[in-house]
Amino acid sequence: MLDRENSEGLRMRQSEELNHECFSVIDSLKSKLSTDRGFSGYLHAITGVVAVEAFFVVALLNGWAASYIGWGHLALVLAFAVAWIGATLYPDLDNSKSTSHSAFGFIGEAISVVFRVSSAFLQTVIRTRKDDASPNPHRGFYHTLLSTVLVGAGIWGLTTLPQTFTLPVVETTVTLGQILATIFLAAMVHLFFSALAKKRVKKIQKGFIAGELLAFLISLLIAVGLMSFIPASNGYLWLGVAIAAGGATHIIGDTFTRYGTPLFFPLTYITKKRFWWYTRFGTIESGGEIEKVIIIICSVVSAVLFAAIVGLIAL
Repeated sequence: MLDRENSEGLRMRQSEELNHECFSVIDSLKSKLSTDRGFSGYLHAITGVVAVEAFFVVALLNGWAASYIGWGHLALVLAFAVAWIGATLYPDLDNSKSTSHSAFGFIGEAISVVFRVSSAFLQTVIRTRKDDASPNPHRGFYHTLLSTVLVGAGIWGLTTLPQTFTLPVVETTVTLGQILATIFLAAMVHLFFSALAKKRVKKIQKGFIAGELLAFLISLLIAVGLMSFIPASNGYLWLGVAIAAGGATHIIGDTFTRYGTPLFFPLTYITKKRFWWYTRFGTIESGGEIEKVIIIICSVVSAVLFAAIVGLIAL
């Protein structure tokens, strides 16, 4: 009788241990498959470099805006490129642990709250029964192509505001749109350096009194310098396009990770009956050796494209 009870107890313990092991494996697998961790800010910026260079090559080969892409409009070309590359980081303002969030310090925290709250609100209000009732704001609305179009159009719209102001000291009259364009460009310049020269930016932010403000002021001075060589008569459609393109570059890159992105919101309702269907073009694990390989490949491609651009302009 005692042996039977011991045997029964042993089987129960073994069953519990087996169940525990199975659930541990399942939980681990779920965690791995559902992770929303994306690529690093540096990798996003490098893909932005490749994307904008590819755009310039295609533009030069096809004669698009040929009068604007050349040595005579270097400031406009540089501003467009930097805005595109810097904008590859802005979609991750919906992530409280991103490079873009930390780049702006306490202001970044406030902006991030706006991004996260608005994304969660839209995902909660616009959904079907198949969509998550408690959505994660990261990889939400701001990781859709629609959001990049709206952000770019909104920025362009703000840069057209006609109210005029006279700047003190220099006694120059500017429009509100010009001021906002300069601020937006400065933000993109700041993100550009925060990704591609992260250690130096951090050194400034932590090595000086009001270092975060000083780092942004440097970006603002660069933006003002670039804007001073770009005729206001050109308008700032180029800035809206660059920021939208940078955001799209980021989002498409994240679509190659395991978690994916709701890239085609709201069109997925037609095909999947879900607004927040996460599209995946791949299952790349972010971080580690794979990112190093991608960065090396992107660096080589970037060097080739840059050489092509110089050659095409020189012809």
